[in-house]
Amino acid sequence: MIMDSLKELIFYLSAQKIQHIRVVGEGVGDENMSDELYRKILDGSIENDEQASEYFFKKNAQYKPYRQLKGRIYRDLINKIYLIDLSGNNFTAFQRALWDIPKDLSVANMLTSRGIHHTASEIALKVLSKARKYGFYKLMHESAEILKNYYGTINKDKKLYNKYKSIYYDAYEKHLLDQKATDSYIELLFFYSEKKNIESVQQHALSLFEPLSDQLQTSDNPKFQFFTRLIRLAAHNAVFEHEKVKEITTRDIKYFLEHHSGYNTALNFLKIQKANACLRLGLIDEGLYTIQSGLAFVKKSQANWFALKHLEFLLYMHDKQYQKALSIYQEVKSNRTKSMIPEYMKENWRIAQAYLELLKEAGKLEQDKQRRFRLNRFLNEVPISQKERKGANLNVLTAKFLFLLIRERHDELIDSREAWTVYCSRNFKHIENGRGNLALKMLLKIPQCGFHAKRVEAHTKDMVKRLAQMPYGQIGKNYQQEVMKYEDVWELAMSRL
Repeated sequence: MIMDSLKELIFYLSAQKIQHIRVVGEGVGDENMSDELYRKILDGSIENDEQASEYFFKKNAQYKPYRQLKGRIYRDLINKIYLIDLSGNNFTAFQRALWDIPKDLSVANMLTSRGIHHTASEIALKVLSKARKYGFYKLMHESAEILKNYYGTINKDKKLYNKYKSIYYDAYEKHLLDQKATDSYIELLFFYSEKKNIESVQQHALSLFEPLSDQLQTSDNPKFQFFTRLIRLAAHNAVFEHEKVKEITTRDIKYFLEHHSGYNTALNFLKIQKANACLRLGLIDEGLYTIQSGLAFVKKSQANWFALKHLEFLLYMHDKQYQKALSIYQEVKSNRTKSMIPEYMKENWRIAQAYLELLKEAGKLEQDKQRRFRLNRFLNEVPISQKERKGANLNVLTAKFLFLLIRERHDELIDSREAWTVYCSRNFKHIENGRGNLALKMLLKIPQCGFHAKRVEAHTKDMVKRLAQMPYGQIGKNYQQEVMKYEDVWELAMSRL
């Protein structure tokens, strides 16, 4: 785990233009070795403990000097975090406050523990003022505790003691409200992952939102506002009300820009939700505009950057702007922090690559000089999607079928048709998988009809009409977005007959 932590810290510090990791050097050789490991992790030439230990010591990862080196670097990186200056233009006042206030509060607590009470109280007063400005109630509560105890026991002043005692308990109550909203949203996520019935998810979301809704009009706590609004949003997302989602996110984005403009976490998430709604509704231009405005609030090293870029990729794919979709993929591929994103996001980009490669083989994109795309290797590199039997693997199955069809491996399609038919009937019964289930059934008619275009058209005429009548937005929680809309998949498949 410590290597993963080192990577996270190094990628973050590199974005802050940190070139050397030692805060206090203990020797030229050791410092050079530390900096060299820093640079090699950063440029990707060292990715794991085994490579690092072999490079520096010609030993395995359990070699004690290597573990000691790694431990020292980890501590130095943590220390370096405290020295980062956020005064540049890349950070909002909100971000700087969220960074500086906890640091100042920790200093006040350390001074208090050493009996340096006067200085600690001065720092706590500044922390309290800043925390109140940004609605950081937990930090208000903790700084008021220092001041309450200072004026109650050290510099005894009953008036000031009562003042900070009142702030202490008031901030605590508001912090509890903040946590209630956060915990309600987390509970909803667990409920969402366990339930198949979309109506029950909506009902549960509304039941969690109702007791919080009154405070939504009065609370100035950005975190409470964010999580309460997310619960309301989930109630509409659960039942595919994408017009409503777009309307709500537009209103919520406006609220945060006006009242908490530096709260980028909220703005990032809401932009992603709005862009996703635009994708489902086929609003390409509005979706692309939303993404571009969202990218202004996120750094390239953050997972939300990759999420926004994936939605941008899908919007271009759905609009058949395949060259622009390819450019998005290449931009993501060149991002050196991509190794740190969650595995499911990596799989999304592997699937994206597969569709770009099949478009090249189909003549829709210019072929490059790289060796031919290895289908079996791709299938082995998407284990999460492959194991998901309720819809997340539809993009993988569709890509596999198209590759076999484009490469004229007709015997394989004929041999596997019956197994795929049984697979679809067992796993894709729910309404949210309706489009994918129907599209795969249409594709399986191709080998059934001997790859004869007119025969396939005759046997799929009604199915094509049914697909056109199914809204793309009506897809569920287990389902990956259609990388290519199934209407375009069908058009591509028929062009190969």
